[in-house]
Amino acid sequence: MNLKQATILLVAAVLCGCGVSAQQRQQLVLERARMKEREKLAAIPGMFAGSGCLIPWRAPDPAHRNGRPISVLVARAAIGIVQVNGNAAVVKLQHVKALIYRNNRPAFKLTADAVTGNQGEMSVAADGNVLFQSTNTPPDLMVTANRATWSRTSHLLTADGNVKAVRRQHGGPDIVRMGSHMVYNTENGELSY
Repeated sequence: MNLKQATILLVAAVLCGCGVSAQQRQQLVLERARMKEREKLAAIPGMFAGSGCLIPWRAPDPAHRNGRPISVLVARAAIGIVQVNGNAAVVKLQHVKALIYRNNRPAFKLTADAVTGNQGEMSVAADGNVLFQSTNTPPDLMVTANRATWSRTSHLLTADGNVKAVRRQHGGPDIVRMGSHMVYNTENGELSY
């Protein structure tokens, strides 16, 4: 191999990434950018960032104030950022799967592209490909929407944008509603459009 052929081979290897595909190079660039962003956030007091997150939210048991706390929400996310201010934490998650609890038992599943939660207010705002459904098999209720919010205090799930709600009736036909807005009370099961 002469010098010209060796130079061409070396330039081709550098340009092609030495066997790394364009998609793999793009993933590496994205991961490096995410790492730099997490490092910046980690430098802020009270800020935590990471991937493969598990966020459990618990609250005092109203029946046993001095007993073990009860589960309110448990979320798993591909990427998460937590900002702590005093006793409250604001959580921003991407690619989320969560369980919402009622009486310390899983009652609803929530999936979304992004979720912001305020632990002090016990509220959640979901955005992008939102799916909210009961944990029964099959689910009694399934709601899809562009955006949704849920508050533990009010027990209200508010869904907006391309909302579709399917409510399964035991022994009867399913009730299907579509619209731009819907409110569901997770405590008593009332739906309003």
